[in-house]
Amino acid sequence: MRIQLKFCLKKPQLPIDYRAACVSFMKSALGNYDKRFFDLYYDNGAQIKSYAFSVRIPRPKFETDKIILAGDKIELNWSAADERDAIIFYNAFLERKKKIFELKDDNAMTLEKIVILPEHKITQPQLIIKMLSPFIVRIHNKENNTNRYVKYDDDDFMEQARKTITAQIEMMGLNTSLLTGFTIKPVQARKCVVKTFKHTCDGTIGILQMQGQPELLNILYRAGMGANRSIGFGLFEKIY
Repeated sequence: MRIQLKFCLKKPQLPIDYRAACVSFMKSALGNYDKRFFDLYYDNGAQIKSYAFSVRIPRPKFETDKIILAGDKIELNWSAADERDAIIFYNAFLERKKKIFELKDDNAMTLEKIVILPEHKITQPQLIIKMLSPFIVRIHNKENNTNRYVKYDDDDFMEQARKTITAQIEMMGLNTSLLTGFTIKPVQARKCVVKTFKHTCDGTIGILQMQGQPELLNILYRAGMGANRSIGFGLFEKIY
């Protein structure tokens, strides 16, 4: 299920780390709806999240500590692979409609409208996609607790992207044989640098080509792909 949340801002601006504010909204929505669901997704030992989201903001102008917008409306597109997740979050979002959610700097956002978006069923083994939020490929070094972020123009992009998606499929409890024949290549991509939860990471946005089993492509279409999906990364739309 794909859900679009339409918000109105008190002031036409957002913090640089606006994804963290969106995650706070989701946590608040779940906690107010039913604390059991908050615990299910966000408590210690919470289950693997099978959803991703992106935020559409009008003509942003980036400053040091905030983003100035061309208008006071933003859209959050949320997608889940699991129907249960979708129903729980949809109902939680529904209860926050027309209610003010406070942001920092004397700002706030109010959920005005919720729209269930049509989904595309993928039946072909090749797909051209546009990233709606950055695709994050992260290699974590446990020995020194550092991360390397792999971008579209790195020599090992396809290899490391495949490893990242394999790990995602494993965490979702699915068979990694789904990755047989999977490839991903940049078509018209570029690097982006993003600050989120007080960390800076590099990602890939733009247009990519994927090839693989339709079952896998459908899972990635619904759940997003790559690292940090549940905090606003890895969601894409199908171009053709």
